[in-house]
Amino acid sequence: MTSSPAVTTIFPPIPQTVWRADDPALRCDGGVPRQGVRAISSEVQGEFLRGPHIALDRGFYGIEFQLEAGQAITEAGREVAIARITANDGADTLIESTITAEEIAQTFGGMYRGVRLNLLLDHPVENVEFRLKSLGGCSLIFQGIKLIPRPGRVWFPSDLDHIKAQWKHQPDRSAICTAPAKLGGPSIALSAGEYRVGIKLKPPPDILTGSIAQIHAAGIAANSQEKHVIDPIQKITAEQMLARFGIPDAKMRFRLDELHTQVELRTETLAPGVTVQWVRLCTAEEAVWHHYYNLGGTASPLGRPISSFTPLEPSPQGLSGSVREFDKGSIVWTLKHGPCEVYGDGLVQWKHQGGAGGSLGLPISRPHDSADESQGDVLVQEFEGGKITWPVLPEDSQEDTALSPAE
Repeated sequence: MTSSPAVTTIFPPIPQTVWRADDPALRCDGGVPRQGVRAISSEVQGEFLRGPHIALDRGFYGIEFQLEAGQAITEAGREVAIARITANDGADTLIESTITAEEIAQTFGGMYRGVRLNLLLDHPVENVEFRLKSLGGCSLIFQGIKLIPRPGRVWFPSDLDHIKAQWKHQPDRSAICTAPAKLGGPSIALSAGEYRVGIKLKPPPDILTGSIAQIHAAGIAANSQEKHVIDPIQKITAEQMLARFGIPDAKMRFRLDELHTQVELRTETLAPGVTVQWVRLCTAEEAVWHHYYNLGGTASPLGRPISSFTPLEPSPQGLSGSVREFDKGSIVWTLKHGPCEVYGDGLVQWKHQGGAGGSLGLPISRPHDSADESQGDVLVQEFEGGKITWPVLPEDSQEDTALSPAE
């Protein structure tokens, strides 16, 4: 296979990535507005949502339709709605998916219910619309839509080296292995820098625990003739992939100190029936952009970007990283812990104690709810040198800002 150009970093020019049900850019033809959501009765049958009209550049996107059933449903496989992404005033369907009761009964990280469609565009597309159609017989609650640009490069199983007889390729470009199997490639050149790899995996329906795959990266350094391991083999378990109802992907993060060629991002399934959706590679800066969009972009607690992606001096505890500043917070990247946002009163306390150069050092977790119920409704964030807690305020609420799980 020939080498591809090194990964580039592009900030997708998308001014808005979150649309709530009452956003004027969305046209809702059915249902009743109710406290920021829209209630769709079981009598409504047909398309009830269109919009917004936006242009998308080539790239890989996630589109979340935040939707839940307005009534109890006992039939898990019952089809209740259809999500479509269209262009040219509906003349072209870019992707379409039927939504079942089981799907909208699941929660993404406990934050909201709904479904996520993945859209890959190989050229710019004008007048893109997100559409929802009710199939009737079930009341629905529509909360909003979120668009998540995924900077970097993506490969589907069909793009990688594999034995065709061992895989069943699906219409959404994923593939299901018929026996333990391998995916190799993409055999690219990567310059010196830090990278993140995400491999989207799904275990078979009958496997809930144990290892389902293993992943690692390998390549050839500039002054070498032999391929060596860049990132050691990691075992991936069903528990990891089923956490938060399958939103996480298997992650590798590694640093290259010099140019590497013939880089492979290898996946080996350990059981029949494992689904591989994609392999995605991005730079550290692109990983931070993706994290920002996953938080809601400009609608997130961080606000708008105000700085470049800047290397940090090693902390007093010895951890190195980089940061991008926003008008209401920061995202700090470290190779060990990935992107961690700091905002709100947590940001105030962190800076008061010296920020990255102070006693706390760099963040090693995202803000999260306290496990100690006696503390009340507070957020906790761990740093190298300790932790910060602060009361949850409306602007800190993950549900209020339509946040998604990390990375």
